Amino acid sequence: MARQTTSLNARLRKLEGAKARAAKHKADAVLAAGPMSELLGVTWNVLRDWCNEIDGFEKSGAFHRGGNGIEWEFRPRKTVAFLIAHFKARIETEKRRGKVITKATGAKSPEDEELGLVELRHAYELARSIKREKRIDGEHCLRDHVVWLFPAAMERTRNRVMSIVTKADPNGNMPPAHRQRIEAACRATLLEIYEDQVELKEEFDARVQQEGSV
Repeated sequence: MARQTTSLNARLRKLEGAKARAAKHKADAVLAAGPMSELLGVTWNVLRDWCNEIDGFEKSGAFHRGGNGIEWEFRPRKTVAFLIAHFKARIETEKRRGKVITKATGAKSPEDEELGLVELRHAYELARSIKREKRIDGEHCLRDHVVWLFPAAMERTRNRVMSIVTKADPNGNMPPAHRQRIEAACRATLLEIYEDQVELKEEFDARVQQEGSV
C-alpha cells in the first residue's frame, strides 16, 4: 500500500467525520471519483490506491472501477463503512504487533494510539540490542518479537508489489487486458516470494529448536 504518512487513528477520525457526510446521501446514491475523494477528505491518488490495494474493497460493491473514458462510481455509504472497518482492523493489528515488541523491550505506549513505523523500528532495534546482551549473558530471550516479522514483512512486500500496477498506470488509462497481465505477473511473483518466506520460516523454527534461542 502507499506510504502511510497519516497515522491510522488520524485517518480513522477523518473517516468518522466523513460518515456523517455520507449519511446525507441516499443508500443508492452514486458519486464520481472527485466528489467521493472530497467527501472522504483525501486526494484522488490516495483513494485510487485504496481501491487498487485494499483486499476486498472492490468486491464489497462499494465502487465500480472506471478507465478508458468510463467514470469511476462510488456508493458513499458503502465506501465509508468499508474503509472505517478496514482501518479499525489495521489499528488492532498494529496494537497487537506493538504489544509483542513492547513486551520484549519493556517500552510503554498509550493504549489508544498505535505504534507508528518509526516507533516500531526503534523498538525493534532495542529488542535486537536486548537479545544480543542476553546472548552474551548466556540467557534465552523471547522469540515473539522476531516471529512477528515474517507475516509483517510478507504484508509489506505484497503491498509494494501490488503497487507496481498503480505506478505503471497512475491514471487508470491502461488497456484492461494489459493491466490484467501485469496484475497476474505481480500475483505470480508474490506466490514465489511467499513460498520463499515459508521455507525461511521453517528454517528459522528449526534453528530456534536447536539453539534454544533466537
